[in-house]
Amino acid sequence: MKRLLNIYEASLLYLNINTFLRAEIKGVIHPDLLKVVLKKLQQRHPQLRVKVHYDGNSRPWFVTDDTLEIPFRIVPTTPGITWESVAMAEFNTPFREQGEVFLRVVILQRGDAFDLLMVSDHCTSDGMSLVYLLRDFLDFLGNPVKPVVIFPETPTPTQRPPPLNTHPESDPAALRRSFSEGRYTQLVPWSVPKPFFEQFMARCKQEHVSVHSGLCTACLLALPDLSGHIASAVNHRPFLKENVGESFGFYAGGVPTDLRIKTIQEFWLSAKKVSKRLKRALHSMQSLPISIPPVNTLTAQDLLRMSTSSPIEKNFTITNMGHLRIPVVYGSYQLVNVHLVASATKNSIGLGLAVSTLQHRPSFVFFFNRPAYTPSEIDSLVTKIKSIIEEAVHLPFAE
Repeated sequence: MKRLLNIYEASLLYLNINTFLRAEIKGVIHPDLLKVVLKKLQQRHPQLRVKVHYDGNSRPWFVTDDTLEIPFRIVPTTPGITWESVAMAEFNTPFREQGEVFLRVVILQRGDAFDLLMVSDHCTSDGMSLVYLLRDFLDFLGNPVKPVVIFPETPTPTQRPPPLNTHPESDPAALRRSFSEGRYTQLVPWSVPKPFFEQFMARCKQEHVSVHSGLCTACLLALPDLSGHIASAVNHRPFLKENVGESFGFYAGGVPTDLRIKTIQEFWLSAKKVSKRLKRALHSMQSLPISIPPVNTLTAQDLLRMSTSSPIEKNFTITNMGHLRIPVVYGSYQLVNVHLVASATKNSIGLGLAVSTLQHRPSFVFFFNRPAYTPSEIDSLVTKIKSIIEEAVHLPFAE
């Protein structure tokens, strides 16, 4: 493969942010078997064999390098070592765009079970990419001799990223560093009692709104100052002209929710409005398929201005993967739980909630940047959202 990054991929490359997945798996994994599995993943997904090369105009290209290997390490769990602490360290470690594959794997072995941590640069992955990669990982883990079905390479974009100017601030490596310096993203898993969330899901069903719309509404009430800056991550794969299937790559976008809610009594009416707006946005995508890449609205100069701007925008995004429709049993291995985290940047998102559901068991992770938020603020926010949901569940039904 040798192709220019499309404008979305190039933007995310410069923004220098990661995606992350944690899976709790029953079973014991050995280093030799792990090497076999990772090699098969690279054979299956061309995007896991590329590095970035800049041409004379500082435009980034994905270039295949079959000598690249996915780095991994196995960490024995000891007191003080948790998946959260290891995940935050990995999540906040940028990739070297030249000479390094854009995926790292960490195994935390815990007796007869282990945590699988996968971290990838956002320019090469989205949430669904990591879900599909997890399934492929477990597929080969449970059956190491399974033949590899190779995905085709992503089509070359028809719209190319703009060349950077030649002044020193345009150096790609310096641009990436400018976004990661001084930024630290913290992860806070939110433990939600099953009966509590089941009540919320049942009420959403009775009100004919999606659980996602209900969560958006709770966040809108909890964060009134961000009512115009709350967005839902959207999987673009079903709406693309090109058939990318389950390929590893970035095929996502966002739908903003600009709605102000004054009181808790408006909760379910507002949830229905949110649901209608999301459906309308998705219907629009379906009727007018998107091409790879979408219209070029972000230029290199925009990125340079963002990298040197001092204010921190406080936005909020909800990444809801819904029900993960992947098996849970793979030979002698069993998938128990999944946490999937999108990404936060110094100049854009700042705060978000990632949701995934496996076998009717939801997992929640708040992620935030410490320049913009403090852990105590997040604790207060979690308490507030929980209180809003509890109150909404017990609101009287509209006549």
